[in-house]
Amino acid sequence: MKKNSKALLVLGIIWLYLSNFFGYNKFSQIRVSYAIECLLYSIPLLMSYKNINRHRTTMCFHNEIILLIVLPLISGISAIIEFNQSLYQTLVAWVPSLLWATYYLLHTYKVPYSKALKFLLLFTFIGVAIMTVQQFIPNQAIFGVLGVNEYDKIAEVRNGLYRFRIGGAACAGIFLFTFYFNKLIKEYKRIQIIISIILILYIYLTLTRQTILTALIVIVSTYIVSSKKNISLQSVLLVFIFISVFYFYGEQLFNSFIDKTIEQTSGEDIRLVEYEYFSNEIFTNPMIFIFGTGIPHASSPLGAYYKSLEDNYSLFTSDIGIIGTWFNYGIIYIILFLWITYKVIIKMRKYIPTYIQIYYFSVIIILPLAFPWGTSISNMLWAFILYIIDCEIINNKKNKLL
Repeated sequence: MKKNSKALLVLGIIWLYLSNFFGYNKFSQIRVSYAIECLLYSIPLLMSYKNINRHRTTMCFHNEIILLIVLPLISGISAIIEFNQSLYQTLVAWVPSLLWATYYLLHTYKVPYSKALKFLLLFTFIGVAIMTVQQFIPNQAIFGVLGVNEYDKIAEVRNGLYRFRIGGAACAGIFLFTFYFNKLIKEYKRIQIIISIILILYIYLTLTRQTILTALIVIVSTYIVSSKKNISLQSVLLVFIFISVFYFYGEQLFNSFIDKTIEQTSGEDIRLVEYEYFSNEIFTNPMIFIFGTGIPHASSPLGAYYKSLEDNYSLFTSDIGIIGTWFNYGIIYIILFLWITYKVIIKMRKYIPTYIQIYYFSVIIILPLAFPWGTSISNMLWAFILYIIDCEIINNKKNKLL
């Protein structure tokens, strides 16, 4: 087995664990101790730290990754001072941030970017297979089902479909769809249309409004950008089919999403309440403004504070995108995100392929609703994405020299 394949195997094991084995309903019975979890999260850094500087010339985000690892730890200052979270609890809560070192691991083992894409595609395909099969046998579902104390339901039902929370980041599907749909628009191939349809199915089965909205933004943006270039007749017909499906079957496909939106706009949208509450906390508390609250440990006073907000008031920082992340990690973390975005879409734009630009555009549009980083698995995913961007930049620089 090649070294880069071994690296991906290790990362695959970590990914499986982070996704709770795709939301396996008995995962809590096999969950390991905090000590082993911390070791698991540290593996990418332990496997790469000796070679980080050796590959620095090919890393466009070398320093930024260091900051993405360190800043959540610095946010712990607020957790300790403002919320009496212990140093030990703060460190344990911070350790998953080490998963950003996946970026260094991919560089250290020189994983081909095609393999990195296939890695993400594999887990996405497994996810869509699970969600699809369980739609037909919901009473036997074992992945992504609700707990026995959560309304005694198998899963939430939207648009007549079960919403199985299988774990993993939905944005992996969005990133992959952007890549393959962009290729499909440029050149019609059977394999690309099959993959694109599977990815659309995955995105829809998440039954999440912002995820589906992001996919629609990608479709429209890709077609607008590509219309200025040469595109195949088959690709034009494919986009026409997509639009026709949304036009004629939009009500059936998105009925519950539309009803939910109407319900929220006609009443008091909980997101507006969340924006008001968390914005007020940010701008009236200098510590939270700069550092955020820090990452909460479940058994700490800070963890109890978050749980109280969620259970008693239905206030979730994850619902309000960039504001929620600001509340969690502080203004410096937000500035870092904006800096990386600037590097990708402006500073290095002549080396950045169209699909990356479109993906970033969709991420920016959806920022008020969802922030791309924050959870363990989304951090790991974005380490992959930034690595793939590096590979694209290197390849494009070489092509310009030829």
